[in-house]
Amino acid sequence: MILRKFFKSFAVILAGVLMMAFLGGCGNSDKLSGEWVGSGRYNQTDFDCLYTLKVEKNGSGNGYTVTQTRSYWKAKENISDGSVSYNWNEEKTQPMAGSAKDNSLRFTLPGNTQNSSMITFMEKDGTLQYTTGSNTVTLHKEKDIKGELEKFKNSQKEKLTNDLTKIGRRFTFNE
Repeated sequence: MILRKFFKSFAVILAGVLMMAFLGGCGNSDKLSGEWVGSGRYNQTDFDCLYTLKVEKNGSGNGYTVTQTRSYWKAKENISDGSVSYNWNEEKTQPMAGSAKDNSLRFTLPGNTQNSSMITFMEKDGTLQYTTGSNTVTLHKEKDIKGELEKFKNSQKEKLTNDLTKIGRRFTFNE
């Protein structure tokens, strides 16, 4: 009798644990969705950008929507006195539709119907490889986008300050 109660209790507990494991796994099956952040070059320019990609599942199937924000210090040179003024710039795209196959998602950037971009989920470290133009940027999931943005903004400002000071260039920063 005691043995019978034990096995019944064990069966109920085991069923509960298996159900929790199954339901917990269902919520994590979409590797691509989320907010991703990373820094890298923009096309053939000489400056780094902070890329923020928001990837969202678009209905059922393999459809997704991607919104990209590219943030960087944009230079405006004053020809008359040779000084440079840097303004903090954030360029956000309209949501872009794409479709996923395996661990990759291909989408077309607005205004560029000839070329598409691709993000690939890297199983080994849980990052995305974002291929845009001739550049590849590694992105990681980020919960504190504003904190990451401020860190990048300040580090790039410091780098520019050091570089411009070395060459004796006059400059200002506007936020």
